[in-house]
Order: sequence, then C-alpha cells, then structure tokens
Amino acid sequence: MTNKKRHSHKRNETKLCNKTVIKKLEEYLETIRPQIKQSTYGVYRRYIENHIANYFGNMKCNQLNLETMQGFINKHIDNGLSAVTIQPIFLFIKKGLEGSLPSDIFDVKLPKRLTSEVDVFSFGEQKCLEIAAGDSDEINRMGIILCLYTGIRIGELCGLMWNDIDFGRKLLYVNRTIQRVKSFNGGNKTQITFQTPKSNSSKRKIPLPQFLGQMFLTAQ
Repeated sequence: MTNKKRHSHKRNETKLCNKTVIKKLEEYLETIRPQIKQSTYGVYRRYIENHIANYFGNMKCNQLNLETMQGFINKHIDNGLSAVTIQPIFLFIKKGLEGSLPSDIFDVKLPKRLTSEVDVFSFGEQKCLEIAAGDSDEINRMGIILCLYTGIRIGELCGLMWNDIDFGRKLLYVNRTIQRVKSFNGGNKTQITFQTPKSNSSKRKIPLPQFLGQMFLTAQ
C-alpha cells in the first residue's frame, strides 16, 4: 500500500470514529431499512429515541469504552427494564457500531433472561369464553372462537382472507399479518401494514375443526 493510500484510509477511519453514536446508528438503520419490515424499522427507531439517545447524547464513537457500554446496560437494569428488552437493544447497538470500534468494547455482562410459566386458560375458563362468544351477536365472536381453537395471533387473525380457508380440506392458511405502525414521514400518524408472518415457521397451515368451517360457511 502506498503512503497516499495509507493516509487516505487513516483519514476515513478518523472520520468514522468522530461520528456521534446516534448518527452512526441512524445511518446503519437507514442502510438496512430496505431489508427489514416496516414494523422492525419502527422498533429500532424507538430503541434510538426512547433508550439510546438519552444515555449517549452527543457522545462520539471514539469516546466509547467498555465501561461506558456496561454503564448503558446497568442504567437500564436499574430503571427496571427486563433482559428481554435490554438484550435486543444492545444487539442493535453492537450491529450498528461494529467495525468502527474495538470488539472488546462489546464484552459487557448482560442480564439473564428468566423463563416464566405461560398463563393459559383452564378448561372451564375456555368453555365459559366459548359459550359467551357463541351467545353473542357481535361479529367479533368468530375471531375469538377462531383464536381459541387455532392459537393464531391477533395480527394474523386480522390479516385473514376468505381464500386462506380451504373448506374442502378443512385447513386454515396463515399467510400474512396486519400491524399498525408509526409513519416516519413526519408527525405522529400511524398506518396499517400487511406483512408476512414473523418467521418462516409462522407461515403455516392449521387444521380447522368441522364446526369452525361450518361457522365460516354460514357467515359468507
């Protein structure tokens, strides 16, 4: 490498390190924006606005060290954030800043995720809910019963179309989900978006009990 190229590389490296943490993360987010869902983009924007900006402020990348990064983690632990919330925020920071900082800056101690028992309806509670929904004249009753027997999420329920139901084979296909996300084109407006399910395993087919198929046929 010639001296000219070596000096040019050094200047670019210095320019990168002199960017603020927030600026670098915002640039990273805009870079990956075409590859992520709009809802994911909204989540990352909230990470910056609600959790990252108020800690790092105008701090530059070349001012970061392991102690500063651990302080970020500790502050949010002290503020009552769970490991489930802290870990993805830290991972976003790491991905956004890696390559411009020494890797050992990210050797922080993260809180451990605690597993909790899932709270589910008892058989009696399920029957009470089913009876109440069955006796109701509200159109929402169909959605309640469908969620009860298939386990689909609210966004998946709202995204269902008639062609997602195979009445002959008694199958329900989950192909999309609906979410209301913040519009980042200015103001505080939100918009409804159709998206693919959260993961490949979420795009699935679910057997329909015969009475559910009949209920939908009656509603058509």
